[in-house]
Amino acid sequence: MCALSLWEISRIAAFLPDYREGVGQGVLIYYCDGTTHWLSRGLRSFIAKIAKLFAVSLKDMRRKYGPAIGQANLAPLVFSPFLLFVPIKVRTPLVSGDPAYGYFRLSFIQTVSQKPEPCSLMMEGSNRLTVRQSFQAVCARLHACASLERTIINDFWRTMDIKQHYFYLHSFMSDSFLQENQNAYGIKGVENEKGVSFMELRNLMEILVVRRLDEVLDDEKEEVCRCNQCRMDMAALALNDLTPRYVVTQRGETYSKADLLEVQRFVDVLTAISKAVKIVHNNPRH
Repeated sequence: MCALSLWEISRIAAFLPDYREGVGQGVLIYYCDGTTHWLSRGLRSFIAKIAKLFAVSLKDMRRKYGPAIGQANLAPLVFSPFLLFVPIKVRTPLVSGDPAYGYFRLSFIQTVSQKPEPCSLMMEGSNRLTVRQSFQAVCARLHACASLERTIINDFWRTMDIKQHYFYLHSFMSDSFLQENQNAYGIKGVENEKGVSFMELRNLMEILVVRRLDEVLDDEKEEVCRCNQCRMDMAALALNDLTPRYVVTQRGETYSKADLLEVQRFVDVLTAISKAVKIVHNNPRH
């Protein structure tokens, strides 16, 4: 990876400062397909090279985004509206001046866990990376960066023309809204050969809660009932604590992993499910 390309950068899940005996300081890169690459280059130099490729100013980035997450001197790296890397402490510096923080792409973080201690992140590609900050500190950082990411993306969409904006709305709005407004946009909806639209409205958060419920139950130390009544009650209670994320899709369409990661502010989901499991366990209705 001597010459960085946009395609390579888009595949990076995380990059960390890393020291190797006999070689020196370098950057350990984790890709979204699970592969890794060690680069003999300083972390600051690596970041500067990416910033140059995207024609963004690191100084302006720190001034603009640092205060937004309450970290004036440790800003996230925002190379584009859809390419945000979160700084998290990954090591204790060997000597003064060595970088201690690695950078994790927000949309590629799948889970956050307290094990191994103090905290670990499961990245797209199944690489589990242990960090040197507490679970609570990492969660707070991810929440702040997620809020910042939403603001940046919303600002980005406001600059798009009306037809481009239509496709963005299509991710959220109901089929009836699109049918009522498609003439104004000059774009036809998805129809079958008889001219009838086969679209359906789904809450991606519901899919995510159902998928992750067993994972939470497996981590429970106490024996928890898994009958259908209890499982449905757990899912319902968790969903009542979570903000829904509706999308309109063609009926039978598979929901992509990207869609689920979009709504998977995973700390919120796991917290809501864990709370629901305890409530149902203490007050089962079966």
